[in-house]
Amino acid sequence: MESAAKSVEFKWKPPKDDGGCPVTSYTLERQQVGRNKWARLGDVPGGTPSYRDSDVDPGRRYCYPGTPSAPKVVSAFKDCIDLTWSAPCDSGGSDIVGYNLEKHKKGSNYWSIVNQGGPIKGTKYAVKDVFEGAAYEFRVSAVNLSGAGDPSLPCDTVFARDPMKRPAKVIDLKLTSSNYSTFSLAWTKPKEVKGVEDEAQGYYVEIRLIENLEWTRCNANQITLTSFTVLGLKAMAAYWVRVIATNYGGDGEPEGFDSYIIAMPPPDVGSQFLIPMSERSDTGVYTIMLKNMVGQETFNVEIRVTDDPKPPGPVELEQNVPGTVTLCWLPSPDEKRDDRLNYVVAKKDSFKGSWRTVAENLFNHRCTVTNILPGREYNFRVFARNDMGLSKPTPESKGFDFRASPSFIVPLRQRTAPRGYECHMSCAARGDPAPHVTWYRNDVCLNTDTNYHVTRER
Repeated sequence: MESAAKSVEFKWKPPKDDGGCPVTSYTLERQQVGRNKWARLGDVPGGTPSYRDSDVDPGRRYCYPGTPSAPKVVSAFKDCIDLTWSAPCDSGGSDIVGYNLEKHKKGSNYWSIVNQGGPIKGTKYAVKDVFEGAAYEFRVSAVNLSGAGDPSLPCDTVFARDPMKRPAKVIDLKLTSSNYSTFSLAWTKPKEVKGVEDEAQGYYVEIRLIENLEWTRCNANQITLTSFTVLGLKAMAAYWVRVIATNYGGDGEPEGFDSYIIAMPPPDVGSQFLIPMSERSDTGVYTIMLKNMVGQETFNVEIRVTDDPKPPGPVELEQNVPGTVTLCWLPSPDEKRDDRLNYVVAKKDSFKGSWRTVAENLFNHRCTVTNILPGREYNFRVFARNDMGLSKPTPESKGFDFRASPSFIVPLRQRTAPRGYECHMSCAARGDPAPHVTWYRNDVCLNTDTNYHVTRER
């Protein structure tokens, strides 16, 4: 290394082993004393193993600015990405003259300067040197009279592409095959409607058992094919199935089947019996007969036409005994039409704050809930349930506060005691919280009087 009044020159020897190919360039980095990071100065052609830095002042100590905030994406299009950032808290002792903005493609380790014409004067910039569909990250460093400081953290990955509308529903969804553990599905890509619904870029398949309320997504990552096989089903279980088209504008509306699908192989000989627009009056036992020249076989099946149950009436507190509470509610309007309809009771207390089922399969309109703890406020709600699933809950009950003022369960009785004999008096009381008991004689407290013996039992 050689230094002069206005420059510093570095020289080095080429490596003894060039790996079988000539050295095309060298990358020079520097680290300021007291810092942990290395800053890149530039690339030097392979045939010139030296570098002269003339951007120095004689005798001057160089202090670099701090790190700006990570850039934020204001907007992104196929030919332009708008960014903004905040200035660093530490300017390094001199005015910040601008910023260097760097970019790299996702998956690459090479960062390139965006502002080739010199530092950016403000804290925002429109990057136009992008390729449509490519994923980028950006970082920024502040520049003062000493030079550029350390770069910021990179921004979130951003794609150079125009904003999109969500896609439409998939078309012609059908079941192509099934067995006891799998479904195979196929569908047609939805059509685009310019300005309303854009092209689908992938799909998600979701299923749920008919007794469950929540959907399960079968593929964690979107698929691009218009077919999918669902694995791991329960044999003979009934599932609702739907497919959702998606793009980077979001998920579209789901498209499902009109009825649930049973995990089973298709029959060898098929026959269908359709009840269009079924009514509750269609409920009954249906018989199918198979007959050929050898003999015949019949099979009976009960068909119950029902609907999602309507919720029951509001919950009322009927009786409150310490440690328990008895609730009552009005029946669901569907109870008279559905003999399988039952009720599920859930509670939430002020301590845990989450709902928990405390009773189910109830066929009346009352329920006694135990393990009621003093000092807590409780809420209750009731669902109606039938073969279709759960109804919406009753309106959430007002918070029941089970604190109660003291009262006598067994009051005092009048006593006549012979002189010189013990006189024993007792009572029973309740309250929440448990009351403190004090005995008086002529308005004088007897609890601490040693002439009397006072006990308390729980």
